[in-house]
Amino acid sequence: GLDGIDLALIAVILWSLATWVINLNIETDLWSLPVFALTFLSPWLLIFVARAAPWSDDERRLAIAGWLALTTAQLAPVFLKPPLTGTLGAYLAPFLVFDLSGFGLLRTLAGTDSLDMTYGTTPSAHHLGALLLGAMLYLVAKAAAARRRPPLLLLVALLYAFIMTDSKHLVLA
Repeated sequence: GLDGIDLALIAVILWSLATWVINLNIETDLWSLPVFALTFLSPWLLIFVARAAPWSDDERRLAIAGWLALTTAQLAPVFLKPPLTGTLGAYLAPFLVFDLSGFGLLRTLAGTDSLDMTYGTTPSAHHLGALLLGAMLYLVAKAAAARRRPPLLLLVALLYAFIMTDSKHLVLA
């Protein structure tokens, strides 16, 4: 039967799907559902399934590699959408912390007050931020466990994309 942890995982999965549906045609569109499900929902689904049936090491590695590949694939829409949609200000979001002038210099240069428009193919910047944060933590933990250096270029790209989401509560967390 299902225990408390299983029910909590099901609640997270349902909540995540509900946020995608609520944001349909606002911040999401129909084509993004498979990518959203594979990237943001898959870690929760993997945990749920892994609790229900034992996995071999090869199966676990394959599932994690697939999730990591799909997660890093989020970098494509993150970095390609701004020039395609005319929202180049999205690239300036990581530099808002340096806008100490009080005059909103970066917002003036960006030509917009809305610099937190980076969400890849997820329903919101917060979903993408959580996904990218999870990927960065996994890469660092995996490298530390193997006593190797983490893939720095990939971590820098993920970190920049993470800060581009401007998900302040995730950045602070």
